[in-house]
Amino acid sequence: MMSTVAHDIRGPVNTIYGFVDLMEDQTATDAERRDYADIIRDEIKSAMNMITEVLDFAKGKISILPRKSSVSNVVKQFKPRVEQMCRQRNTRLTFDVKDDRLIYADVEKLNRVFYNITKNALEAMGEGGEFVFQVTADDQQVMFRFSDNGPGIPREIQDRLFDSFVTSGKETGTGLGLAIVKKIVDEHRGEIEIDSREGEGATFRITLPVYQKN
Repeated sequence: MMSTVAHDIRGPVNTIYGFVDLMEDQTATDAERRDYADIIRDEIKSAMNMITEVLDFAKGKISILPRKSSVSNVVKQFKPRVEQMCRQRNTRLTFDVKDDRLIYADVEKLNRVFYNITKNALEAMGEGGEFVFQVTADDQQVMFRFSDNGPGIPREIQDRLFDSFVTSGKETGTGLGLAIVKKIVDEHRGEIEIDSREGEGATFRITLPVYQKN
């Protein structure tokens, strides 16, 4: 459990380091520095929430606090984080958000889901590669799509990928990240699917219901 916390917390800490460096850049404007400071605060809060979340998972509980939120608000925190993560690994990023419908969501928990999936993909690819984050929607559901061109997921573990302590393609980590992802998605009454072939990358698709007025 301590290994999992230490491993996962490196993500927001590395993001904080990156934006501290940007704040020290003499060419940065005051407005940009304020934006960087806001991102750093969000990352500190996220790191603290990660610790609480993993401990809650160990106790068999994760509780979400969903509120009506737009897609743009959900991904606002995620965008600078994924940009920083891809920049550190020299990964080409495509960030494509085509819809801004309302969903009923716990924004912080969903960002934890986005982070876990992205971290796994980037670690599996190593240096370089391509990562795509895309959001599409119709009248019934919003789909969040995460695709990479890494080594793919072995067929023999795909059915068990969301079980605790199952992992693939990474040198570190204990396999709790995707188990937490599945539990959070389930609590949002959503669905998560995997499409992967060895040597051809992997795609995770998360669908959540569109907020419907009563």
